[in-house]
Amino acid sequence: MYLSDSKLTPRWLYAGLLDQMGLESHFYRGDSKRQLQKEIENVRSVQKKRVVCVLDEAHLLGKETLEEFRFLLNYRFDSASPMSLILVGQTELWEQKLRLQSYAAIRQRIDMNGKEITQFDHADVEISKMKILIDKGILVMNAHNITFIRDHYPEVIFDFIRKNIEEYCAIVKNGQSNHEETTEVLKWEVLTIGQAEDIIDYTGGTFSVVANHYPDDIMLYLMENNFEEDDIKPLTINYSNYKPEIQNVIQKLAVSRVHVLCSIIEEIDSCLIFDLLNNAQLGKNCKIELLVSIIETAKTKDVHDALNVAGYKELAKLFEENKRPRIVISEEHGLILDALKKHRHIGSYEPDSTSSFYRVKRLRNNKNVSIPTSLL
Repeated sequence: MYLSDSKLTPRWLYAGLLDQMGLESHFYRGDSKRQLQKEIENVRSVQKKRVVCVLDEAHLLGKETLEEFRFLLNYRFDSASPMSLILVGQTELWEQKLRLQSYAAIRQRIDMNGKEITQFDHADVEISKMKILIDKGILVMNAHNITFIRDHYPEVIFDFIRKNIEEYCAIVKNGQSNHEETTEVLKWEVLTIGQAEDIIDYTGGTFSVVANHYPDDIMLYLMENNFEEDDIKPLTINYSNYKPEIQNVIQKLAVSRVHVLCSIIEEIDSCLIFDLLNNAQLGKNCKIELLVSIIETAKTKDVHDALNVAGYKELAKLFEENKRPRIVISEEHGLILDALKKHRHIGSYEPDSTSSFYRVKRLRNNKNVSIPTSLL
């Protein structure tokens, strides 16, 4: 239950609590108090729930109202506490008002100073009330409380973390990480990149940057350190949709995964293919593997462009009219010519016995094509 009224009187205290329990109060507060105690006992014994009352703006309450709470908490000669009372207010409540001798009897009924709860263990508090405890900063972020809330109040775990993000980062460093939580928390703009990196490092595992919309700096860090392999396909397919700095990382990932790209070559963004063929980090064998896959599936014009961008300009001349390519006999040229012949981009080829070049028979249906200057 939650009450917030700076002018709360004993009579309206009982009326407010009974109203939240779905009951009407009596005219005399003594009758209302007995009715409330009876209902609280019913909740405890029959429903097996614990009643928690949050009283906000408590520093503004008068002594008579605070005294009424003492009488309410005095139950069965102190043999049991019928309810938990949480006083929320400014520091003057504890540091000034409750320290006075006239409030000694009330102070004796308080288990803690009303500022923080370090060992929360009530498993049946309403979610709306839990959000109040979190929003007011009453629940302390520590290993005990976050574990308890994970187990009993998963609906408010992210409210709790967002309210105490710095303390949460410290807890994660001490081994209290949770991969599912981290996946969500990394989306928040409130995180600094330093906090995000700490959470990622101490959580470990991989994170999908495709399935989750992370800020760019966090996305870059995850791609370089905690990459989810299933992301390679959608990243390469949608390459042009990303910013240049992210495209650079996609290229790095693609360079070491050419065999994967070759299996989906028809789906990959053509801009990425050309960037890879022009990438100095792509080894010769990987470049040939990629070219062979392009030759297997692409149209003649695309094959011509790919050869040109990859630096095989003499081979590209095979698709240009009035050009006489001088293709040096070599293993790499032989592999590419084999693929061109197999997929009918040329008729045949053979080493010229009188020189160090190949003799290539072209197909008549090859038309003159030109490569865009932007790709050269």
